[in-house]
Order: sequence, then structure tokens, then C-alpha cells
Amino acid sequence: MKLYLTGFNSFFSNVLRKNIKDMSFYQIKSLTNSGSSSMNFELNLKSFKDPDSYIVHSAWNMKERNLEKSYSINVLGSKLFFDSLEQDLQKRFIFISSTSAFNKSESVYGMHKFEVETYVLEKGGIVIKCGLVVDEQDPFSGGFFSELYNLAKKTPVIPNFTGNQKVYEITKSSDLQKAFTSIGSTNLINAYQDSITFRELVNKIMKIEKKIIDLPIFIGIYSSKFFNFFKFPLGLNFDSLLSLRSRLKRLRLKI
Repeated sequence: MKLYLTGFNSFFSNVLRKNIKDMSFYQIKSLTNSGSSSMNFELNLKSFKDPDSYIVHSAWNMKERNLEKSYSINVLGSKLFFDSLEQDLQKRFIFISSTSAFNKSESVYGMHKFEVETYVLEKGGIVIKCGLVVDEQDPFSGGFFSELYNLAKKTPVIPNFTGNQKVYEITKSSDLQKAFTSIGSTNLINAYQDSITFRELVNKIMKIEKKIIDLPIFIGIYSSKFFNFFKFPLGLNFDSLLSLRSRLKRLRLKI
């Protein structure tokens, strides 16, 4: 299988290329960067004559959480990229989504990921939903795990805003391997393990031995504005906490 990736140098892409076996990886060059107001790519369509070649769209401006700017860059950029492809190639288009993406999510990231994944699925594309991606060979090298680890080194306690609710999913290399080898069997592929609590995440997955203090999520949401303003690594930004609050609401509705 040949995988042509957008966001080639992203944390997700690095984990994928380092850990997934029996696949070849190629870069789709970006014509924009994280400071751009749009998302555009340089695509050589001659490369996709092989029916075993796929486009993996993992590029996403993670820093941009403004509603209008994120929509212009991430949502419109992804849709326009998808629409520029012939129908056959659209069916070999893999959008990398997230467990944060669901209907009525309060977070910009979640609602925009959900809109793109819905669009791709409706038009015959493929969606792989990931949880918190971890590089098992170097678990604190990037992503959420890196932010939380850096916080744990600097503070005597770690704040927990989700109590004992199981709202965190982990995506390991084995989950990604299974997801990509199952392409063709279904269009919506879940690449994550069962939900766990924050304490399980810290103690069992990250193996951090620090005191954890439970706090109401509204405290996290309001304090995150302060910490993010001064660029202090809280471990979760304001928009991510809104996503967690949305997930907590969903759990309460299911009970």
C-alpha cells in the first residue's frame, strides 16, 4: 500500500511513518504553512494510477481555534482539496479525524473535524478516527502526552477536570496498523482503545507518580484562558476543555 500524506511532518505523520509496517509513504507538498489563512497542496495526479495508493489527509492547523479562521483554513481547505479529486480518488481519500469530533461538540476543533469527516463519508471517502496518539518508542515526544508530562515536571499536583468519567481514548501504533490494514472493509474506521479515566491515563499509560487533584471542569475552562494567555502548559487548552465538557454531557445523556 502506498500512502501519500498531507501534514507529512506532523506528530501524527511521524508516529505513523515510524511504526506502520509494509507500507510506503510519500509527501504531498503543502503550498501553505501554519501562518497562512488557507490550506493548499501540490498534487501530482499521475502518482495515483496504482489502485493501491491512497491519500491520507492528516494536515490540520492545530493552533488556530478561532471559529471563523479555523473554518476557512481547516474545513474549507479540506473540502476543496477533496473536491479537486476525481471520484475514483475520492474513494481512496483517508481523512484523519478524532474522537473529539462529534455532533454538537462545543469545541472548534471537534465541530470542524466532525463537519469534514461527515462530508468525506457522504461522498464515499474514508475516515479514521483516532484518540490521543502516543509514540510508544518515545511517549513524551509530542502531542497531549508531551504537554501533560511537561506540566507534571513543573507542578506538585496534576489537575483532573473529568473526575472518574471515562472520556479518554488512546491510539497506539498497533491501533493504527489495524486501522490501515482494514481499509476496504468499511469507510469509518475506529483506531483507538476503550475509554479510560484521567487517573488511568496518568498512572497506567504515562506511569507518572504525582498527586492528582479533582477540580470542576468550569474551573479548568476559565483558568485555561489565563494559563494559555501566558503560554503556561496546562496540558489542555481552552478549546480542548470545551471538547471534554461536551463529552461529559454526552455521557450524562446516555446514563
